[in-house]
Amino acid sequence: RNQAYGFQLGVDANLLTWGRFDLNGWTKAGIFLNQTEQQTIITLIPGTVPSASARSDEASFLADLGLAASYRLTNWLSLRGGYQVLWFDGAATAPSQMLSTNVVSGVATVDTSSTLFYHGGFAGLEVQFDVITGGGSAVSRRQFTDGNGTATVGAWTLGDTPGANSLRATVVGQAIAGNPVVFSATATAGSPSLMVALQGLSQTGTAGSLVPIPPSVVVRDSRGNGVGGVVVTFSVTSGGGTLTGASVTTNPIGVATVGSWRLGATAGIQTVTASLTGVPDVTFSATATAGAAARLVVVGDTLLGSVSVTGFSPILPSVRVVDVNGNPVAGATVTFSLDNLPAMTVAPILTGTSRVTASDGVATLGSMKLGSLATTYRIRVLVTGLDQAGLEPTYPVIGIAL
Repeated sequence: RNQAYGFQLGVDANLLTWGRFDLNGWTKAGIFLNQTEQQTIITLIPGTVPSASARSDEASFLADLGLAASYRLTNWLSLRGGYQVLWFDGAATAPSQMLSTNVVSGVATVDTSSTLFYHGGFAGLEVQFDVITGGGSAVSRRQFTDGNGTATVGAWTLGDTPGANSLRATVVGQAIAGNPVVFSATATAGSPSLMVALQGLSQTGTAGSLVPIPPSVVVRDSRGNGVGGVVVTFSVTSGGGTLTGASVTTNPIGVATVGSWRLGATAGIQTVTASLTGVPDVTFSATATAGAAARLVVVGDTLLGSVSVTGFSPILPSVRVVDVNGNPVAGATVTFSLDNLPAMTVAPILTGTSRVTASDGVATLGSMKLGSLATTYRIRVLVTGLDQAGLEPTYPVIGIAL
């Protein structure tokens, strides 16, 4: 018994093409490991010598060459014939084993010095396989029928896009039942290999409110097809917001969208991460901004102390405008004004009475010079557009006579 293991190198070439006629040739050869075994049983008269057996691992040489001509009858069928030669050197054959076996002692060795040489012609019809839908490809599409009338395509690779694929096998002839034969296959998306943001990757919203665009991802396979039926998990990773519908199964085209994302109460950058086992996470960010002005917060003390009449107050009233969550509100207009006072020779003077808050939400009166009357001066603070219901802060300063 010969069992040869190895590989061959060679060339397969189109030697001539003339109209419908093609001439092809090939040659290939290789060195193989030939694992051989032999068992010899010799029958004598009147008895039998015990059987002898042996095995050996030897190098062998295998070469194959041939020449084939084909004539294309139609686009799907060709008539093909040729001649092929097979040469196998280093083979163990039965006659040589008889010579290497001692019939008396029963000792045997394996003789691999034989050379086998096979050659002969071939002819047959060639069946054409064609991909007709799905965009795939077929290898070795032109095949001969064997002794059983069977022809098999070399390989059929489905197209990159999920959906129906079909392959047609055609042979020309009259009254051939079932000709042509169409094979069908349904291509599905592969395993997830990539997840990318579809919408809502970076946006802005008011702290404590819902983002305008719920984060959404699409899961794709290695060929860019959407992968349906996998579970994507969304989670808040900074900012303290909340989610609804955080565990989402992708739809047939691979899309998963979180139910909603409500930002946390604190202004600043907040993030949500989408996760799927086996692929990199996708992180969405939203800048939470302060809402509308909701109230005033006193900065420092409301008691400004005592100041000489007609002098400048060294301490000036300062407030911070915040939203309902306590975030500083920038761009709010703050007005400082004096309560009604009795007539006096020299009236008090305020400067910088209308201020616009900066990013920290703070506004401070520019300056205050008391009038000539020794009394209590009260500075009231109002925010444009905010109904303070008479609860606005006031800053008293006592004028002292010189």
